[in-house]
Amino acid sequence: DSCFMQDTALVVRGRAVIARPGAASRRGEEQLVAPLLRERLPTVEIVSPATLEGGDVLVLPDRIYVGRSDRTNAAGIEQLRAALHPLPVDEIPVEGLLHLLSGVTYLGRATLLAVSSMAARPEFAGMTVLRVPDDEAYACNCLGLGEWVIAPAGYDRTRALIEGAGFRIEGAGFRVLTVPVSEFAKADGGVTCLSLLWEDE
Repeated sequence: DSCFMQDTALVVRGRAVIARPGAASRRGEEQLVAPLLRERLPTVEIVSPATLEGGDVLVLPDRIYVGRSDRTNAAGIEQLRAALHPLPVDEIPVEGLLHLLSGVTYLGRATLLAVSSMAARPEFAGMTVLRVPDDEAYACNCLGLGEWVIAPAGYDRTRALIEGAGFRIEGAGFRVLTVPVSEFAKADGGVTCLSLLWEDE
């Protein structure tokens, strides 16, 4: 699972948070990433008994949503809240999904991509929520980078949904780049799972 480096840390507003995986088999991966981040950014670590995996953290421009899942517990959410104060950090229960980002991702332009079970959550009121077709639920895990969205290959209806949405929102469509990730999908990994991103201050 070590290719899924998103779970080991996250960077928000110039600060790195070193995660503590909820899966015991993944413990220690975060300590390989931590020194690289410490060289570049102020850091804080999630410590026992807390668990937090980056796949449960949905970063929006003005707030953070954290999935309470089998991999991220209440103590992990509280430690993240303290680390990122005063940025709001709100909890969302995760059921039937590995991580929060398995069911909802942020594309940019106040637009979310979500599976049916997450699309109507009250936390997302006021945002544009694109509902992924049920038989393309895996394609919900996309990576929004400005005008670009990196999406898994082979999910044509979801690609069309994303491309069409941008025109309705701002008059300029998202550009979709599809990548083959079928082997990662076998391990419940998606596009965001393979990334650790931040903006230089």
